[in-house]
Amino acid sequence: MGLGSYTQTGAIDLFLAKYDANGKVIWLNQSGTPNKKTIGNGITMTTSGVIYVTGSIASKNFSSLDWTTNSLFYQYSSGGLLSSTTQDSYAAASEGLKIGADSSGNAYIVGNILEHPSGQNYEVSNNYINKFTPNNVLSWAVEGGF
Repeated sequence: MGLGSYTQTGAIDLFLAKYDANGKVIWLNQSGTPNKKTIGNGITMTTSGVIYVTGSIASKNFSSLDWTTNSLFYQYSSGGLLSSTTQDSYAAASEGLKIGADSSGNAYIVGNILEHPSGQNYEVSNNYINKFTPNNVLSWAVEGGF
């Protein structure tokens, strides 16, 4: 079962596809940005068919060769069209890990925030939970070591 002929856009691209009962691709959406890694970690669908994806987008700092990572929240129509995108605004590296939706279409994302304390050789990990409305507006956010 191939995906057809798609050209890679970024270092790693995210693909979202819908198949019929026989394994034939109904639609396929590719998301990627040059020199970036776009990775999906969680997916859910609302009762109205809207699809939510969370994960991360990583960019390479070519002077230090380190990757800077931010969590992502993508919203797709039931037909697979990308309708909105959001990246977090945390100062440290972050990634969305799991996502769920309630009966009103709100999305709930659970993820990690990774920080390197200045001068230290270890990471400190905090968790977060973000709630987004169906219009892709951040309703509330909780961060902590829970």
